[in-house]
Amino acid sequence: MAGGYAACVQSYRFAVTDYVAKPEQPVAISRVMLGGLLAAVIGPQLVIWTQNLLPVPLSASFLGQSLLALIALLLLWQMRRMTARLAAQPNPLSEPVQSTSTDKIRSLREIAGSLRFITTAVAALVSYGLMTFMMTATPLAMIHHGHSLSTATLGIQWHILAMYAPAFITGRLISRFGPRNVCASGLLLTACAAAVSMIGTEVIWFWGGLILLGVGWNFGFVSATVMLSACYTHQERLKVQSLNDSFVFGTTALASLLSGQMMHILGWFWLNMLVFIPVVIALGLLFIQGMAEKKAAE
Repeated sequence: MAGGYAACVQSYRFAVTDYVAKPEQPVAISRVMLGGLLAAVIGPQLVIWTQNLLPVPLSASFLGQSLLALIALLLLWQMRRMTARLAAQPNPLSEPVQSTSTDKIRSLREIAGSLRFITTAVAALVSYGLMTFMMTATPLAMIHHGHSLSTATLGIQWHILAMYAPAFITGRLISRFGPRNVCASGLLLTACAAAVSMIGTEVIWFWGGLILLGVGWNFGFVSATVMLSACYTHQERLKVQSLNDSFVFGTTALASLLSGQMMHILGWFWLNMLVFIPVVIALGLLFIQGMAEKKAAE
C-alpha cells in the first residue's frame, strides 16, 4: 500500500504542469521536487520520534505516515475546489496548456515510437535507474571495505540532500540553457560519480560519488520530465505520462533488485564501469534528437 501511495505521489510533478504555461513548467516542476528535500528531513525524524510510542515497534511510525498522507489529502482537496472555481472563470489559469479540440489524438504506439519520446524515456530511466543502482550498492561497498554503518548512513543522507537541494536552481537552468543541455549535464555528472567512486575506497570517494550522483539525478530527471511535456498534447498527457513512469520505475525496481547481486559478482570497480554504458547511450540519443530538431528547423 505504501508503494501504491508513492506511485501516486510521483504524479504530482506532472499535475503541476496542468496549471502553468509552458515557459513556467521547468520552475514549477523543480518546486514540486523540493518536497523531497523536506521529506528527507521529516521522514527519518518521524521514525525516530515515533518508533517506540506503541507496544509494537514502528507501528506508530506507519500511523505517522498515514497522518502525513491525510494532510496531503486535505491540500489536494482544496486544490480540487480551486480548480473548479478557476474553470468557472472566463479565463482559467490552466488555459495556456489546454489543447484545442481539433488536435488529433495520436495512438500510444505512435507517440512511443517517436524519437522524441524514446530519447526522453531513456534519459529518465537512465537517470533514475543508475541513481538507484549505485545508491543501493554504495552502502554495501562501504561496509565491505571496512567502514561503519553510521558512516554509510551519513553518506546516504548527503546523497539525498544532493538529490533535492539543486531543485532551487534546476528550473532556472532549464529555462536558460534548455532541458536537453541540462539533462546531458546530469548524465555527465552521473558518469563523474562513477569515476570518482573508482578512485579509491576511502570515505571521501564514496561520499563524493554519492553527492555527484544525487545532483546528476536531479538535473537528469527534472529535465526529462520537462522534455516529456513536449511529447504530448493535453488530451494525450495521461497515457503518455503513465507509459513513461512504467518504463522509469520498472527499470528502477529492476536496478534495485540487481544492484547487490551485481556488486557480489563484479566487485565495486567493475560495477562503476557499468554506469558508463547506459550514460553513453542516453547521451547519444540526446545528440541525435538535437541534430534532428536542428535539421527540421532549417
